Amino acid sequence: MPPERAVTAVIAEDEEVLREELREKLSQLWPELRIVAMVEDGVAALRALEAYAPDILFLDIQMPELSGLDVAHQASGRCHVVFVTAYDQHAIAAAVNVELDEIHRQDRGIPESEAAVLGPDFGPASM
Repeated sequence: MPPERAVTAVIAEDEEVLREELREKLSQLWPELRIVAMVEDGVAALRALEAYAPDILFLDIQMPELSGLDVAHQASGRCHVVFVTAYDQHAIAAAVNVELDEIHRQDRGIPESEAAVLGPDFGPASM
């Protein structure tokens, strides 16, 4: 039986300290996860999506160039998306967009996607 392929991820966060904190936290909680790229803006996140085809995108919501919400819409159906934000108002916007996307997918008969919103402590955002 061939070995299982490692789950891959891209971290997109415009603040370097927060990118590193998330990478460190993920390595502690999920040592098998392979971070294939760490980027600082939405355009770079799309490039990383194309280059690496990750299983998971960890996206800050408010980034230069393109927002995490814009990137998530373009990544829809290609990978799982986890929103990471320090601001509850952005977490609410992300959750609403995820829900609207689910409704749209159900109307079109597309299988349910998985998305999450993480707050500043890298736990589920309070809404």
